[in-house]
Amino acid sequence: MNDQPYTVGPFSGPRYSYNAKRCGAGETPCAICGKAITDIDKAQTVCVVDGGDSWGDVDSDPYDAGYMGLHFVGPELPSEASEALMVRVTNQAEIEELRDRGALFVLNHSGGKDSQTMTILVRKLVPDRQILVIHAVLEGVVWEGDIEQIEATTEGLPLILAHPVKTFFEMVERRQRWPSPQQRQCTSDLKRGPIEREIRRYLKQHPEYRGLVVNCMGMRAEESPGRAKLDTLKYSKRNSKAGREWYDWLPIHKLMTAEVFETIRAAGQTPHWVYAAGMTRLSCCFCIMASRGDLRCAAGLKQDLYRRYVETEKRIGHTVNMTGRGLEDVTGIPVDNGKAVTDGKEEKLEGT
Repeated sequence: MNDQPYTVGPFSGPRYSYNAKRCGAGETPCAICGKAITDIDKAQTVCVVDGGDSWGDVDSDPYDAGYMGLHFVGPELPSEASEALMVRVTNQAEIEELRDRGALFVLNHSGGKDSQTMTILVRKLVPDRQILVIHAVLEGVVWEGDIEQIEATTEGLPLILAHPVKTFFEMVERRQRWPSPQQRQCTSDLKRGPIEREIRRYLKQHPEYRGLVVNCMGMRAEESPGRAKLDTLKYSKRNSKAGREWYDWLPIHKLMTAEVFETIRAAGQTPHWVYAAGMTRLSCCFCIMASRGDLRCAAGLKQDLYRRYVETEKRIGHTVNMTGRGLEDVTGIPVDNGKAVTDGKEEKLEGT
């Protein structure tokens, strides 16, 4: 039996309850993450005491009221890797001070890998009672399953859906232009504005936070030179009004992509399905900042939407991609009479 406590408590993995419920008859759940242990011979035996709050050791009294017997931890300790990455979380001293002052921590969650990793790590610093998850709903231009992914990986946390007053295509049609890196109305009008509105509303409904809020976002330095220059913790003068004290925090700014996926794996979770399908980012399917590879991948996965983007480009005379080239030129996938031609082969688009 392992007589040393782990750095995380028993049954405390972020998805323990969800994973344990999925174990089949005769399967043994890991005492940390709840996932079924496939090779029991390689698992470690552990003692659980204090009614499930602590690890015991070889001297634990089996007659103690809180003794819960022996359990198994899988051969790969699911929570250990993310524990090691906690040293990479930014501004921990300042965040602990804000946490101890009773701040509300709002997790901006897209359903993507960075939001998911941010959630895992922030929950190790901040109690669930001080966390709120917010998701901006962009109907018709994002990937299926984003809300379901958030719900599955934020078990136990309140979730608010922030709806903009207009859709993405309504905004484009009204302006007769796509958003650009210099004028990103898709971010300001469809995401940031609705999210900030919901945060203000939530603070008003919950006076126990006394207007103190930490707005958490998953941007990382590795993503772009611009994001590398962002302040990781910043007082928001614009939002600190009407009794509010508002900070913007980038918890995982230092993490690399490999560390992001490792954190998810170590927590016993899986990322959104689009990564396995070939996408490197989960944002709008045809984001103005997307790489050629992601645009080509999205064109194959979302053919009806791809055709709509191409047809809209031609009708308004403005290109979605920040290079100034049309989507057909960027991807090499033309749309002609409802058909896409890929690698010299004509493929009929869905819905035509």
